[in-house]
Amino acid sequence: MYTFFWRKLHKYYYIELRDDLFGGVSLIQKWGSNKRQGSRSISKHFSSIQESTPCLRQALKRRAKRGYMLQAAKHFGCRLQSKEC
Repeated sequence: MYTFFWRKLHKYYYIELRDDLFGGVSLIQKWGSNKRQGSRSISKHFSSIQESTPCLRQALKRRAKRGYMLQAAKHFGCRLQSKEC
């Protein structure tokens, strides 16, 4: 599983990439504001790590372009190779 967490002033953005129960991969994105209650999220399902990589790269580039600062990136031993992201 991979986890990424960004922060920009009072806003945050969180991405989690993990194996699902059906042998595929789930890409979970959450975002919101510390000033407001609640957050939004979206989940995308892929049949393999290779299919999820372009979507993950796009999200990483988008966060950097919009000025978010990466606060944490953690790897918890899933099938994903670090060279792919």
